[in-house]
Amino acid sequence: MKIFFEDPEIFESLDARRELMRVFVRAGVGQHTVIVPEHDRFLESVFFLSVAEMDRPEWEELIRRTGYDETDRTEEPGARPISFHASVGRVRGARSATCKFALTAAEVGEWSEQPLKVLMENERDWVLLEAAARVFGRASIEDAYLRKWIVVDGRGGGGEVLNSLRRRAPHERLFAFVDQDPHPRTRERGKTSRLIESECLRPPCVPHHVTWKHEIENYVPQSVLSSRVFSGKKASFRRSKSPAKRSAHARYAEWCKLTEIEKDLDDLKARFGEPFMEKALKDLGDSTKWTPADFLDRVGKHELPAVLSLIEAFL
Repeated sequence: MKIFFEDPEIFESLDARRELMRVFVRAGVGQHTVIVPEHDRFLESVFFLSVAEMDRPEWEELIRRTGYDETDRTEEPGARPISFHASVGRVRGARSATCKFALTAAEVGEWSEQPLKVLMENERDWVLLEAAARVFGRASIEDAYLRKWIVVDGRGGGGEVLNSLRRRAPHERLFAFVDQDPHPRTRERGKTSRLIESECLRPPCVPHHVTWKHEIENYVPQSVLSSRVFSGKKASFRRSKSPAKRSAHARYAEWCKLTEIEKDLDDLKARFGEPFMEKALKDLGDSTKWTPADFLDRVGKHELPAVLSLIEAFL
């Protein structure tokens, strides 16, 4: 995440040296971007001059390189970002639409070392975002997950996600991703997902996403469902002698006749059974069993790229 230092005076004292060093170490390995106003003043500051002389060229390059990101800003180097960021001052400032964390110099070190914790109903649900990151070319998501800058916290249900959000600390780095879980008859969004969204909007706000479809299983590619039903064999519905197989074939045939909207809201765990869908989700994690075209057929090109972009903005 971008970290904007409000006041150059922060660097004129060694009181918070240890905390600031923690931030710059994290920026050095790419976890965060530091934005410092008055670069030349920073390079003459007490803090910078306390850095080992052999490390100063690398730090100077870091400041100059990250001070101006022409991909999404047009301000002068060292200006406050117009995108999501954290701010650091001698006293704590105020959050805003773009300033998502307001920290003091004494707080920013510990904050910078936190991973982004992704709250989900089940840890296995991460497989959907992991697959989306591969399909949409978001290497930063995959890299952050491998480096443990993203940590998945599967809570074991939407109610536990809600409880975690209610217990959150003021500066905790969280992202919530939960199922819509609509009512089986009315198709209205589930109560728990509505409560989660309301909680995320309560200050300190938490970035979040509620699935557009019924639940994670509804994003599984049709090719994965088909291969599970037919077990990789060229069987037909008529030829299957097993009652269990025949049932799966019949249910799959019924599912294929649904409209896309009906497929999005279909309760697949009720249709095929939880063990079947557990295996289908496991298959989703194996990209040798589906192609990007298969994935896009059920996922589309808009929802998950937006989710990935939001996660990237909060990394």
